[in-house]
Amino acid sequence: MGPIGIGPLNEKVEPEPIETDSANRVAALIYTSGTTGVPKGVMLTHRSLLFVAAVSAKIRSLTPDDRLYGILPMSHAVGLSVVLLGTLLSGATLYLSPRFDPMTARLALESDRLTVVLGVPAMFAQWLQYAKLRGIESLNFPALR
Repeated sequence: MGPIGIGPLNEKVEPEPIETDSANRVAALIYTSGTTGVPKGVMLTHRSLLFVAAVSAKIRSLTPDDRLYGILPMSHAVGLSVVLLGTLLSGATLYLSPRFDPMTARLALESDRLTVVLGVPAMFAQWLQYAKLRGIESLNFPALR
């Protein structure tokens, strides 16, 4: 087929109109597997991300004294809006971890006195399995609320 220059492609492109209200402009484009398994781009506006952040911070009664464990991927809508933006909006501290590891998470919760952990059921199941394999009767995180 040979190389294709970008110039001819650009000549045929019609730009999308730009939203005049900055709150309604797209802030993030996140791809989901959707209901068909085919990735679908979801346009999230500034307004929608900040709304979810504010609501989640309020529901969790987050304050600047809170310390959240940021284990959910920030490339996911929940990680971005609820964990990252919700934490920043409330003035709380966010402890980031590249991926979930039960032992690392346990040590972080104990030593850093983290107050909030948001996760998925598989994470909590791994914690229980971790405790069981090590003969730990209970996982004690006194600062967690």
